[in-house]
Amino acid sequence: MSQLSSTKKSILLAALVIFGSLAIITFNLQNSQIVFVDQEDTYGVFNHPFMQTLSMFVAEFLCLLAFFYVKTTKSYKSQYEEACNDGLKRIKVLLILIPTCCDSIGALCIYISLNFLPPSVNSILTCGIIATSAILSRLMLKRRYTTKEIQGCSLVLVGVAIVGISGFTFPEEQNQEDIKKQVVSIFLMLFSIFLYGFQYTIEERFYKTYFIHPLELIGFEGMWGLIIYTLICISLTFTKCPEALYNVCIPHDGEYYFERADYYFQQFSKSALLQFAVIFGILSISVYNTMCQTVTKYLSCVTRALVDVAKIMMIWIISLIISLSTSSSNYHWENVRLGAIIIEVIGFSFVVAGEIIYNFNATQVEGTEELTQNLSLQQN
Repeated sequence: MSQLSSTKKSILLAALVIFGSLAIITFNLQNSQIVFVDQEDTYGVFNHPFMQTLSMFVAEFLCLLAFFYVKTTKSYKSQYEEACNDGLKRIKVLLILIPTCCDSIGALCIYISLNFLPPSVNSILTCGIIATSAILSRLMLKRRYTTKEIQGCSLVLVGVAIVGISGFTFPEEQNQEDIKKQVVSIFLMLFSIFLYGFQYTIEERFYKTYFIHPLELIGFEGMWGLIIYTLICISLTFTKCPEALYNVCIPHDGEYYFERADYYFQQFSKSALLQFAVIFGILSISVYNTMCQTVTKYLSCVTRALVDVAKIMMIWIISLIISLSTSSSNYHWENVRLGAIIIEVIGFSFVVAGEIIYNFNATQVEGTEELTQNLSLQQN
């Protein structure tokens, strides 16, 4: 912590909140666009979750470029020498495919659900990762948890459940098809929470077993994801949808396709607002990933938890303002019914309390262990 001044810490935390919020907002802005590429085009909806996942991996790949710079610094070289002395080896790049696959599927689930769920609900549901990570760490890493940590995870799960049912308790005027899409989206989010919990547990195992810089791990995940999703997007551009999925696929010449990479770039070239949303979304994710690792390294997990809470609140406020200030259904992102808002606030409060209890207790335990080790060394 002494390596950062108070001013730099404030700038770092502000950047984390801002770019973390803007990453979600800009991707939701992309989904709100209607862009016709020519006079014969009658679809115009920007519906490209596979290409959006590809753009996320482009953002992560940019972190690999930052790592190449870090690799030339004296600090990195000294850390590497120390790690070698401790018996740690460099990780094999192929192993990074494991968390990449989790990230690939999890991100796709999130981008699909963003089309049918309010962005604040989407963000709050992702807080369930803290619970799935705890469960999987207990099973895979044999980690023991205190009563306070278990209580924190339980509160998070309760909060996530409350937020998940908010839209169904006080629904807006929707047809049966929209409700079905929301139900499916919530199940996709829950599945992504499990995948990300597995990913984080595997990454923690990597950090304990190998010498690897956070930017290196993010960057190589981006590289593998970029390769995988480039092949997927090209393949799905020529893969026809079954009739049951026509309402979520992209029409072209009387047929429906899972993805159309060519249509993505055609729409991108026709709209300046869409160009801004795509480019800024990529940059936001890249900066946000870097800021997350920096906060974890130089500050604490308590600070990270509080910043995540501030990010969710910022997303909610911005989304509510946009939803209330426009009559366009494309920008109606949030459920503005008073009952739904109250339930979301209650669920949000449970999530906040759970994250603070879990992370604050975890930091106290880590600090106590470190103090005990230092006292033991002094006595010796």
